[in-house]
Amino acid sequence: MTFNPRNPLLLPEIARHVASLCSFRERRDWAYACKTLFGATIPIIWDYVYCIEHLLKLIPGVQVVKEPDPSEGSNVIRTIILDERALTGDWGRYWHYAPLVRRLSIFFSYLITDDSIRVRGWHFLFSKLKEGALLPNLRTLEVEMLYKSSQFDRLAWSALFLSPSLRVLDLDDGFHEHQIDPRLPSNSVSLLLAALSESLPAQSKNALPFQYKCPSEHALASVCPTEYQEGYRWFNSIPNLVHLKELGITVSPNPKPVWDALCVVGHLPLLERLKLKFGPNYQDEPKGGYDFNHVLPRSPTLFPSLRKLFLEEVPDARVFRWIWSLKPLVSQISSARVGRSYEFTIDPQEFDTNIIQPMRQGSPSLTVLSVAVYRRDRIGFLEMACKLMFQIPLEELELTGLRQWDIYPAIYQATTCPHLRCLRFTGPFEPEKWRELIYLAKALPNLEYLFIWPILQILEAQDPNGIIVEHPALQPIKIDIREPVIVNNLTSAEGSNHIISLVQ
Repeated sequence: MTFNPRNPLLLPEIARHVASLCSFRERRDWAYACKTLFGATIPIIWDYVYCIEHLLKLIPGVQVVKEPDPSEGSNVIRTIILDERALTGDWGRYWHYAPLVRRLSIFFSYLITDDSIRVRGWHFLFSKLKEGALLPNLRTLEVEMLYKSSQFDRLAWSALFLSPSLRVLDLDDGFHEHQIDPRLPSNSVSLLLAALSESLPAQSKNALPFQYKCPSEHALASVCPTEYQEGYRWFNSIPNLVHLKELGITVSPNPKPVWDALCVVGHLPLLERLKLKFGPNYQDEPKGGYDFNHVLPRSPTLFPSLRKLFLEEVPDARVFRWIWSLKPLVSQISSARVGRSYEFTIDPQEFDTNIIQPMRQGSPSLTVLSVAVYRRDRIGFLEMACKLMFQIPLEELELTGLRQWDIYPAIYQATTCPHLRCLRFTGPFEPEKWRELIYLAKALPNLEYLFIWPILQILEAQDPNGIIVEHPALQPIKIDIREPVIVNNLTSAEGSNHIISLVQ
């Protein structure tokens, strides 16, 4: 924030800047100070809503009842109750704040506490929705479903706050108590794909391999008889979401439904980032195995703007190789994130064959990559990093996971990688591995940023000064160190001071 004496900042501008630097509680106290601060701060407070209760309590007549969860003694079930007042009451208070909401994470606070949420009175919310979007200026919607949400609640929450203004939608259907076919009419992703299909030109829509359709009234009433009755028509008017720039959906490990979904999503003209999270399989794999021969048509209209691809919980190497064989999906990717299921373990040879080769061949423009490393993997942090750095011309690399550091591979100690600029390790780093950082500095002459996460068990003196660095970095390296994990009765202050002394 710069100061111009010829154009001094006004009090509301100063108030907004101060509020932007504060926590939620501090912002609230700041807003209560006076009318001017209130008016300047409220748009910042309501810009991001991460607890759906805060929003729904603005609706006339809404009550929130809390009771212990009988199946989980320490958790709470929150029931949001609506009645006729939601239709007859004054919504002035709601509409004063709702237009300020730009980002909504419906269940963020409940995911942290592991509480459950239920709604009594969906009818009143969807009746109001027929008058127009409940959040008309919403730009980002994140719906990470709770484990115990019913099938109907998942569908309702995913549709309730959709708005033509959306640019980012993350529809994480997550895990569920019951196995659900992702192409059932009551599946939230299926509802989204049906809405996207409706926005396509007739020729493109007719060419789709699977015709997604909005669920019929009869189908909804049959699948969800206690929550839905024929004639409600709650899900018939999903807004046009053609302007989405970022999308995240949960998909099946079966390649056929994934292919069907990609054929729809690929027509979003502005889509820049796609996240595919692979959920648990709802049925056993057929005896002959899955058919991985599905390919996307080579069309310039498919994924014209896609540059980032995030994969989560990839079940096995077959699925990964197949995804990276879909040229229209991956050919223009410059940034990727790869997370595997815990069953998808690898050794060094498998990492070359199943991860590096498909990415190198399918995405020649890939420069930014994040990969997860697991304890059960038979390849270490540094070996994986070296294989990626020296085989793919990356500028930024991140390795995540809880596996501890290994020894820097000897075969790479005389080799340099000039293109890498940024390196992040979130695996626990033990200071006795300090020598490995020296090898990294030698191998990466143009490294500008390094992130590490130390774990301390003893305060043992380390002397990196005796190691000769033959190829020093050509630029200063910024090193960020996450607060160290302290064990064996060491204090945080001792650990932090020890790390500082090593860095110096």
